[in-house]
Amino acid sequence: MIPVKFLIISTALLLLSKENYSQVDGEMIFMENCIACHTIGGGQLVGPDLAGVQSRHDEQWLKDFIKSSQTMIQAGDEKAVTLFNENNMIVMPDQPLADEEITALLAYINSSSQQSSSTVETVTLSGNEMTDNQETTESANNNIQDSSKGNDLILTFILNPLSWIMGLLLVIVIVLIYTVRVLAELNIRTKRYGQRR
Repeated sequence: MIPVKFLIISTALLLLSKENYSQVDGEMIFMENCIACHTIGGGQLVGPDLAGVQSRHDEQWLKDFIKSSQTMIQAGDEKAVTLFNENNMIVMPDQPLADEEITALLAYINSSSQQSSSTVETVTLSGNEMTDNQETTESANNNIQDSSKGNDLILTFILNPLSWIMGLLLVIVIVLIYTVRVLAELNIRTKRYGQRR
């Protein structure tokens, strides 16, 4: 049999490796579902820039749009139709997210929007100052995104899956140990049975 002490330690390690998964992470949701088409303060990609989106639309409208933009467009929602037309009629895929996940996502977008705008306000340029405010904003936002992408992506796509891999490896090790013990016990019984004959 597997020692009880080993099972307790293994279970504790498995639970510790997943302790952060109980909280909904808006940043992770953004990285998994939104970053391919949207930025927060970095300008338009496939879809619109999401910086300040809560100031343009109320929360319930955003939740409905994120869940199914096409349902709203087909229902004739003026804001949804306008947004669809402004973005070259590219269909935003439905996002099967719970309200709690969308709330966390919107909180992350709001927080990132505020960080982006406060950083732009404190940017000082030396030498040639740009007279066009939009160029200054775009340049500052690109620098913000470039500097934060590396760490955020590493944490999101490497550290989190590692926890799951470690947990899976732990389960595999436990199963292997149990299997080896069972096979060893069968081998011992077979030898004893053979000696009796």
